[in-house]
Amino acid sequence: MRSRGLELEGTMDFQNGFKAIGSYTLMNLEITKSNGTDLGKTPTNRPRHTAALWVDYTMRGGMLRGLGMGAGARYIGSTWGDAANTFKVSSVWLADAAIHYTLDQHWRFALTATNLLDKEYVGQCGSATTCYYGYRRNILATATYRW
Repeated sequence: MRSRGLELEGTMDFQNGFKAIGSYTLMNLEITKSNGTDLGKTPTNRPRHTAALWVDYTMRGGMLRGLGMGAGARYIGSTWGDAANTFKVSSVWLADAAIHYTLDQHWRFALTATNLLDKEYVGQCGSATTCYYGYRRNILATATYRW
């Protein structure tokens, strides 16, 4: 398999509590050696394009200092659904969100939600008869201690 591509990621910290993070990936994958029908094809479940944007605001003063919230969107491009590249799995946009609180230099608490709108989509296929749905809404609470 040969993989060529480009990955870009950028972060902007506005120094007023706002932060933005964006990323983009372009992948060109090709199966270069095979005894099967997939020779010269793109592997399944590997999107050519993916992108994400996340914005976050954390309060820097007052009684709510350390409280923050963020929201973002992820794009997962279409993928081939079988080894012979005869059909495609559709691309999808997903929304994520979080609320977090930094207590001090050691403790951080967060509640994050991926696929916030609980969008139902086909996440991957191995053939025309073996397709699986993507992850449903997932909410995760975390407590982090840094030393």
